[in-house]
Amino acid sequence: MKIYFASGNKAKQEQLKYVADYFGYPVEVINAKEMFKVDYEENGRTCMDIAVKGAKHVFSKIKKPVVVEDSIIYISALKGPGLKSNKFLKEKKVEGALNLMKHESDRSCYIESCVVYYDGKILKKFRNKVAGRITYRKSYRQGEPIWVGPSFHEFGGGYNSIYEPWFIEDLGKTLADATKEEGLVYGYRERNFKTLLDFLFEKV
Repeated sequence: MKIYFASGNKAKQEQLKYVADYFGYPVEVINAKEMFKVDYEENGRTCMDIAVKGAKHVFSKIKKPVVVEDSIIYISALKGPGLKSNKFLKEKKVEGALNLMKHESDRSCYIESCVVYYDGKILKKFRNKVAGRITYRKSYRQGEPIWVGPSFHEFGGGYNSIYEPWFIEDLGKTLADATKEEGLVYGYRERNFKTLLDFLFEKV
């Protein structure tokens, strides 16, 4: 099965392929943005709104079933960055978030992943929200794939190296300290991708 993934984010593409391979789903993940030279504006009122609009726009251009994923982090003490998560990461990096949080006692946050499939008729939405906290320092495992944590790509893993899901906090791990296999359980995007794949292969 070919999945036309409307994302220029190499980490997301590799992550989706890893999840598919791990669970035995034979798929080819195609970078729709690159192949068809099409993009979409990331604007909307919510994470899901952005993903839905993006999927519909890309489908209108390529006329093939398309998948879009958008994710955000919301840090309670900062009241954001929310929909500006990607812009914040590029401009301030995770060190910027740590600096803004250095005097904050409320470290609670959540990461939300929104995945949308659209084929011109069927619009399917998948949402996974994982609560956690912001750590006091950056921490990550060496040698893991780009989507797990910092690597040759400076934004590899996004906020994972300063984000600790509540249910692994007793282990003292950030999400970037986890292995790629542990990410299948603890991650916010992996479980969304698995649900998407389950849906796609039930259709055929």
